[in-house]
Amino acid sequence: MEDTSNYELKVRQHVSELKRFFTNLVIYCSIFVLCLIVWLVTGAGSFWPVWVLLSFGAASILQAAKLGQIPMIEEYLTFLKPEWEEDQVQDLLKKNQEK
Repeated sequence: MEDTSNYELKVRQHVSELKRFFTNLVIYCSIFVLCLIVWLVTGAGSFWPVWVLLSFGAASILQAAKLGQIPMIEEYLTFLKPEWEEDQVQDLLKKNQEK
């Protein structure tokens, strides 16, 4: 019974994090569109909104990878896997016991 409630809690936390991710994605897109409009209205000189796009894009990609939405990236950035932290703790404990 306790395992089921623990699993349900983890699922609820994951869904909550997904909701936060998608909310952030909508906010990022809205800010980029606003910056694009400002850029167009002010004369469309140097395309400075690219910096907004790149920074929000990088943040979104990392957040998506952390949530398992981009599984391939976890092969290269293993610290984004959910079990990475526990694996590291167990490895350090094991090494410490061997000393």
